[in-house]
Amino acid sequence: MRRGTKEGQCIDWLRGGNGSFPSGNFCGAGAPQERNHAMLYYLIVCRSLTYAQRTAAALERAGITARVLRSPKSIAGEGCSHSVKISQRNLPDSLRILRQVGLAPKRIYITAGDGSYQEVAL
Repeated sequence: MRRGTKEGQCIDWLRGGNGSFPSGNFCGAGAPQERNHAMLYYLIVCRSLTYAQRTAAALERAGITARVLRSPKSIAGEGCSHSVKISQRNLPDSLRILRQVGLAPKRIYITAGDGSYQEVAL
């Protein structure tokens, strides 16, 4: 913890210090801030569970958070498939990394908070 930072002010306030509570919603206290945008993320559809696990592992090694999940029925197409979920900001780096390790995605979908999916051209 660094003194003089919002984090330090927050910790001091929680410990009963005399300082005023830091402005903003830095440490989870106070009124929550409203969000006007839906969280966008991508689903990289893989041809098998094994490829989804390899894809996620390659991305995690590169520092990109990736989660393996069963593809939603609306995008699964033929039978069961598995996908790797990544945040919107990580798509360009993810595609570059996957190309380098030879794990080409089968399909990619963008999804929004309302549950809709749209295929992204590769």
